[in-house]
Amino acid sequence: RHRRPTLIAPAIRFRPWLLLAAAVAAGCAAGPPQAPNVVLISIDSLRPDHLGVYGYGRDTSPHLDALAKSSVVFERAWSTSSWTLPPHVSLLSGLHSDAHGVTRWKRRIPAALPLLPELLAARGYRSAAVVSGMLLHRRYGFDRGWVNYRDDIVGPHVAMHSLVSSELVHTR
Repeated sequence: RHRRPTLIAPAIRFRPWLLLAAAVAAGCAAGPPQAPNVVLISIDSLRPDHLGVYGYGRDTSPHLDALAKSSVVFERAWSTSSWTLPPHVSLLSGLHSDAHGVTRWKRRIPAALPLLPELLAARGYRSAAVVSGMLLHRRYGFDRGWVNYRDDIVGPHVAMHSLVSSELVHTR
């Protein structure tokens, strides 16, 4: 499990010096800061208590566990609903289901509601999505902001899709 580092007591007393040192170090950087890569993985109906990263004893998720070692891992998360559509709109909009209103079948994401892929695209990110759930289909508006949105893939070959490792995703 990944834990947030804690500050030691002497560092708290000298906080102004730490801020000054951080500002000086940032000013000495060799060029503009690099924007971080963003990878969002959503696996519908996945049980965290059966993943190694969350302490499960059996080796059920070696690839996710390896990714977690160099990633931000959330220890506690709650869904806004028990079915797929509303929580995925919440995940991409930052709003609770009651606020975005996509809470019933056949409801589309409101055109005026900004989504994470659109916000990232406005900052120069090139993004791609590979989805295999019918409730993540473009007819609901999930394709907005992505350079490439594939919702026509079903079955076990999703992870092997060439888009996952293509230049469309890795070029910024």
